[in-house]
Amino acid sequence: MRRKWVEFHVRSKLSDGLDAPEELIKMAAHLGYRFLVLADFKEDEGLRELAALKEYGKRHGIDVASRANITVNSVKELKEGLRRIRRKVEVVGVASEAKEVVRAAARDGRVDVVSMLGLLKSPLDKGIVELMRRGRSALELNLSALISETENRRKILEKWMEYSTLAINRRVPIILASGAGSTYQMRSPRELIALALTIGMNVDVAVNGVSTLPLQIIRLNREKLKPEFVAPGITVIKKGGST
Repeated sequence: MRRKWVEFHVRSKLSDGLDAPEELIKMAAHLGYRFLVLADFKEDEGLRELAALKEYGKRHGIDVASRANITVNSVKELKEGLRRIRRKVEVVGVASEAKEVVRAAARDGRVDVVSMLGLLKSPLDKGIVELMRRGRSALELNLSALISETENRRKILEKWMEYSTLAINRRVPIILASGAGSTYQMRSPRELIALALTIGMNVDVAVNGVSTLPLQIIRLNREKLKPEFVAPGITVIKKGGST
């Protein structure tokens, strides 16, 4: 069966990106993706445009998913953000330089990915990665950091090698994404995989990080967002309905 590629993290003009979401959708199709995750939805206003964007995506062969990025400096803000948005979007990512925030995110089952946005001061360590394993969250590496941080590319690659080794040793899933804020920053699945190989990542791990793993997160969370969902494998059957 043909592999379905997932661009798990882009930002449009709906948040802090440069291009219209429609342009990102068309670029995703051009690059060979089947799924595109728009990380523009912290507030209800952006979500009102989601249905139209999903329809636009279908016309271009792209399944559009919604994502919220929570970038805060306190655990209180993290919990408030999760409480406000978790039931409204299909993916939640957290990025912070505050160790207590990353630790809290790692253990919180509502967080899908702990995102490395080129943060050289990221507090990621063995203890936090172990919490991620228990909380079933994934580590996300974003290529956009290398495009924008021209002076720190070597340091970022060294950090990513360190982070990916920690994650692999503790069986924490790794997701590769562009983290793009424009069509210029978007890259093909092959380019993301090639980057992963340069930091010593196994081919299978890299390929799954742009396909199988992000797709699993999207599908599971879509099930969770259904009104009849109770727990994985358990749904409420309405009167007169069928299994």
